[in-house]
Amino acid sequence: MVGRDDFLQKDYELKARYLTDHFSRMWVRFNFFLTIESGLVGLSFHKDYSSHIRALSYLGSFLALVWFHFGRTDNYLADFYRKQVGIVFNQLTNVINWTEENQKPPELMFVGNVNDNEPIRQTWLSGRWARLSATELAAFLPLVYLAIWIVRWLSTCGVFSKWI
Repeated sequence: MVGRDDFLQKDYELKARYLTDHFSRMWVRFNFFLTIESGLVGLSFHKDYSSHIRALSYLGSFLALVWFHFGRTDNYLADFYRKQVGIVFNQLTNVINWTEENQKPPELMFVGNVNDNEPIRQTWLSGRWARLSATELAAFLPLVYLAIWIVRWLSTCGVFSKWI
């Protein structure tokens, strides 16, 4: 029979691995959509395809919305999996028999956690914005591409001709 400690240890390892595997899958999807969208935007500025800007705008907008859906879901799941890892981590550290010589270190954190109580020094070359971290970028960048496609489509309707 498996003991509680062994079960929690195995559960923590599985959840931590699932979190890291999710990040891998997330960035594969991100790179796929980024490559396709960048190629379409580049194609839309090519003079030989100027008559197809509307079609490219419709396709690019659709793909940007699909990408946004995946990015938003991936961002949610990353937060969800981090929380699950944290719950098991806390349960695991509570069942360990800490002694005076072997006290629980106060800085002990689980994988994927960012300790806001003791922030890492940030510089202009190294830093993190909590509101627009790497995982949020997976949902934000598709909206940037959607805005580009809307502007590209509006340019075919003559909306900008009075300003130029």
